[in-house]
Amino acid sequence: MDLILQGFKFIQGLGPAVMMPIIIFLLGVCLKAGVGKSIRSGLTVGVGFIGLNLVIGLMSSNLGPAAQQMIEKYGLSLSVIDVGWPAAAAIAFASTVGTLIIPVCLLVNIAMLLTNTTQTVDVDIWDYWHFAFTGALTAILTGSQLIGMAAAILNMVIVMVIADYTAPGLEKHNGLAGISLPHGFSTAGGGGGGIKFKENLVFLENQF
Repeated sequence: MDLILQGFKFIQGLGPAVMMPIIIFLLGVCLKAGVGKSIRSGLTVGVGFIGLNLVIGLMSSNLGPAAQQMIEKYGLSLSVIDVGWPAAAAIAFASTVGTLIIPVCLLVNIAMLLTNTTQTVDVDIWDYWHFAFTGALTAILTGSQLIGMAAAILNMVIVMVIADYTAPGLEKHNGLAGISLPHGFSTAGGGGGGIKFKENLVFLENQF
């Protein structure tokens, strides 16, 4: 077990620009997308993270002085810069919880489907950073990675239930059967991607 954790920590230490391409590649191979397409997808994600970090670096070096001048000119007392979700996602996936979040959440989703506690398949792998962020913050506050992972899993379970609950209204409004929104803000509308499992399974069976 220690050897496995050391392996994950080594990958985590390489940063999200290396960690995420590896995860995407492995998922692609497991889902039979082909080695070539899986490599391209992984490299695309890696390049995206590198670009993201460059933008964040430019924001820090350029927006910081501008914000400071604005504070001095208008007498404001601003101490925080909102860098938005890209930075939050990078931080979440770079955490210890973030290293394990994708395979763990996939297993939780499968378990919920098998126990009929959800009808949603959360295919929006990227937005698993929401769960990782919750877990990372909890781990920092409690000093326990185990409790952090438990918080991330609980976050996902709640979101999946909300997705099922709000799916009928979403389907009616958009005229799309078998679609749900597995996100914490689903009750207010938003993005992301979920698939209602049984409805789409019936659809596929009718096609063959």
